[in-house]
Formats: sequence, structure tokens, C-alpha cells
Amino acid sequence: MRDALLATGRPIVYSICEWGYFDPATWAPAVGNLWRTTGDIEANYGSMLSIFHANAGLAAAAGPGAWNDPDMLEVGNGMRFTEDRAQFSLWSAMASPLLSGADLRSASPATFSLYLNSDVIAVDQDSLGKQATEISASGGLDVLAKPLSDGGVAVTLFNEGDSRQTISTTASAAGLPSASSYKLTNLWTKELTTSSGGISASVPAHGVVMYRVAPGSGSSTGTTHPLLGSSSGRCVDVNGASTTAGTAVNLWDCNGGSNQGWSFTSAGELRTFGGTQCLDATDNGTTAGTKLIIWPCSGAANQQWRLNADGSITGVQSGLCVDVTGGDKPAGNVNGTPLELWGCNDGANQAWSLKG
Repeated sequence: MRDALLATGRPIVYSICEWGYFDPATWAPAVGNLWRTTGDIEANYGSMLSIFHANAGLAAAAGPGAWNDPDMLEVGNGMRFTEDRAQFSLWSAMASPLLSGADLRSASPATFSLYLNSDVIAVDQDSLGKQATEISASGGLDVLAKPLSDGGVAVTLFNEGDSRQTISTTASAAGLPSASSYKLTNLWTKELTTSSGGISASVPAHGVVMYRVAPGSGSSTGTTHPLLGSSSGRCVDVNGASTTAGTAVNLWDCNGGSNQGWSFTSAGELRTFGGTQCLDATDNGTTAGTKLIIWPCSGAANQQWRLNADGSITGVQSGLCVDVTGGDKPAGNVNGTPLELWGCNDGANQAWSLKG
């Protein structure tokens, strides 16, 4: 079949499927372009995890025009948001074919926030063609490093377990050259940070944090961006563009207005309107359901926020997360939906990114 396809003189991708029964990674690169390495995937975390384990050790077989195929993406087919994000990240790190198994005609904004992440897709499609290797795997805490054509490395921290864990590695362990500092680009939150060599994050259960790492430096602190919600595809918005203290903060279609520009400061504030107003928990509230408003910046504890590596934003005073009210359902993600504090739950309605 290989020879017959080559004889046509036309570019044709040849996919081989024998479900990994005969160790295709040892012979298929000379025959086709991609080869199934496992049995069929199912839309559950256990199946995804098992297939990841089977495929992760086959990195040596992959290269430009030749890819291990751990079956389709189940993103949008019923796994939790963190599990969907994990599969999309892991498959991209492993240079796998990204074939959607979901009906995209009815996919949610949360699902599209994963499928349309061009930075993660760029890791999968990188011209160097290398599959990530596991540089650490202990106790269900996995670190994958994928060399990239620009000299950088994509580093994926994966927590297989059922509770949040801190996962750490170093630029040296990931294969990067010695440097005085490294720029870390979080591929899901879009936040830039600088490290002297350590790469570490608190990773949710069944979740990932994914960085693009290169020598250099960078910081998102003090820069202004819209905050994009994963569950809605909409932006954090000051209602009616009003600068009046106490105005509600809600969701609205992203429009580039000054009432949608937010800046994390070195003091932990989230400033808007050119830095004149701050995101504020109403009346110093620390309970679930406390509404978010703007208020003149005062340095108070209820105006202190932290953008976490998983995309959640935590109130320092309350320990609760910035949440789209009722955003776990489509009706809760419409224009005008208020933002509030709520217990952190790793849901898409608590996942945010810095919009370019």
C-alpha cells in the first residue's frame, strides 16, 4: 500500500491501524505517516490515562512525517474540563494527530476554548517533529519535555491523582541550555513569568499546567489585558463602562473597551480604567456568593488577587475563586452575568486567560 500511494505522485497521509497489537512503533515509520498505538479510547479519564501511559514511552519512533497515534480526542464528550484540557495538552506534547471525536456543531464555549488554543496546537505542530519524553514520573506526578524548533522546550506538568499537587522540575532537566534566566509562557493562561531555572506549579487533580520555556525573561505584571472566561468566551467587564464605585463586574462580549482592560500589579491588585479602580469583594465579603465590584484602589485585603497557573483567580483574603455565577450551565454565561466569589472547583467558569 505504501508503494502504491507513493506511485500516485500526490501528497497522501497514510494512516495505519492495527491497534498496537504488533508494536507498530518498531516498523510503521518506514511504511506510513501515523499508526495507532493502542486500542480504542473511551470518553472517560481512566481510558485516557491508560492510553497516555501506553503512548508516552514511544517517543523515539516519532519524527517529522511520522507520528504515534493514541486515538482521537475525547475533548467535549463528557470528561471534566480539567481532564479535557489535560488530554489536549498531553496529545499535543506527544506530537499526536489532533482528531476531534466530539460533535463540534453542539460544542460549548469551554470546549472551543481548548480546541482553539493556537499556542498549544503550535507545540503539537512544531516543525522539529519530536514527541515529548517523560523526564520524571513518580507517584502519578509526570513531567514531559518536548524540544521545539526555536530552541525552546514545551514543559507539561501532569497530575494523575485525585487531589491538587505541586509538580516541579528545572530548565536543565528539560534540556535547556544554561542561562541566567528563563521566560515561562503559560500556554493556557498566557501569563509570562521569569525563573532562574525552577519550573513549578500547583496542578489540579487530573489536570495539567503547560509552559513554553526559553532563555530570557518576561512578565505580565503591570501589563493590561482583557480577562477571557473559558466557560463563556466572554470578557470580564465593568457594567455599563461606569467608573462609579460599587459598579458590578460581570461578563460581556469582548469589545476592547477600557472597562475590559485589567492589570495585575506587583501588589496583587487587579486594576482597571487605567489603574484608577480595583476589583473588589463587596463589603470585605469572604463567603461564597460575595459579588465582585470596582472600588477605588486602597490596598485593602479584599482587593488582593492571585492568577494561578491553572487559570483560576483566587482572592487572597477569602481563599475563594473568581466565579461566573451559574456558569456551570450555558444560561449562566450570557452577557450581564455577574461575577462572584465561590469555592474553587476547577470548573471552566473559574478558568481565565489574558487575552492578547
